[in-house]
Amino acid sequence: MKEALIIFQKNRIPGQVKTRLAKTIGNEKALEIYDFMVANTHSCAKTANVSSFVYFSHKAEQKELWNYAQVAVQTQNPDLGIRMFDAITEKLRDGFEKVVLIGTDFLDFKAEYISDAFSKLSNNDYVFGPSEDGGYYLIGCKKIHSEVFYNKVWSTETVLNEALAELKALHLNAAFTQTINDIDTEEDLGKWKQFFELA
Repeated sequence: MKEALIIFQKNRIPGQVKTRLAKTIGNEKALEIYDFMVANTHSCAKTANVSSFVYFSHKAEQKELWNYAQVAVQTQNPDLGIRMFDAITEKLRDGFEKVVLIGTDFLDFKAEYISDAFSKLSNNDYVFGPSEDGGYYLIGCKKIHSEVFYNKVWSTETVLNEALAELKALHLNAAFTQTINDIDTEEDLGKWKQFFELA
């Protein structure tokens, strides 16, 4: 079965990545943490036995860190849901039977979450990786439905529940991988503050 992993990654532009985090720890430290998260994501993703694609926010970049993947650019729509819908739709149209999309905003991400997601898609319509703030860091499907992605208010505590309500209305089911924490603010760092010499 053809499987595709999409990684949504922001271009490394000071002042434009981890902006909420940078408000309290500064742009330089926020970039350091962002770089660490990107490296961790790719170290996990490159072990997955699937076709991988890095979708950048503004322009495609080449770097050894993600040379295992093909690179592309996200559609330039301000709505995250539409950008995700477009990327997943493209891969399904390319003939992939399972597509999983992740971001690069987590420190506790593990490679096993990727294999778990693809495995759970065998018996479920959708799979989500819940985040502790009520959103999700991972979404996957075999067939895509615009209702799950469109007209959502992102970065809110209701995002995942809204998606699940849409699936219920469509009589579709969902499975879940491990719940982890997205890193948006200094408070989100938790135990990692000491690692990054912030505690």
